[in-house]
Amino acid sequence: MAKDFISNINNAVPVDEEEKILLEGEHDGIQELDNALPPWWTYFFAGCVLFGVGYILYYHTFAMGGLQTLEYEREVAIAKAHKEKLLATKYAKINENTVEALTAAEDLETGKTLFLKKCASCHAKDGGGGVGPNLTDENWLHGCDAKAIFKTITYGVPSKGMISWQNQLNPLQIQQITSHILTLKGKSTEKPKEAQGEPCNN
Repeated sequence: MAKDFISNINNAVPVDEEEKILLEGEHDGIQELDNALPPWWTYFFAGCVLFGVGYILYYHTFAMGGLQTLEYEREVAIAKAHKEKLLATKYAKINENTVEALTAAEDLETGKTLFLKKCASCHAKDGGGGVGPNLTDENWLHGCDAKAIFKTITYGVPSKGMISWQNQLNPLQIQQITSHILTLKGKSTEKPKEAQGEPCNN
């Protein structure tokens, strides 16, 4: 029964009838049979063709389904939004009332890099001052502790031409810059600007 089933699905010719499908000619005394493709194989091939046509129409012609690139972009967007939400929760704890100076080498290095990119144009690379005040001497215009510096960077000083950085830097980045600035106190600079403001008590 099993043999009959296999024979039927393969459309096999019985052994005693194989002479009907012998091909002409022989090779080294061997003759070939002209067997037809099994019906299941033909149906499977036709199904693959139909699936391929449907796939092309669905994903490429009518753009009804998302391609891998689109799915990837969506997943990245979701991950980014999740990350921003987590960071927002973390950063919410960092403000001018709670900020403390960071001492980790990685934070200080990041703070220095950000300072050079965002602050050096006004305060010089070494903090000696330029358009903005000298950040290495004992005199400060708006307070010299971490909280005061963080607040100044965050909200800016419009009357002095200093912009607010709160829309361009996150609280952690501002904290890192603040921490770097605190390390500049007392350092020698190439062209130190004259002292401005009141002596720092810290």
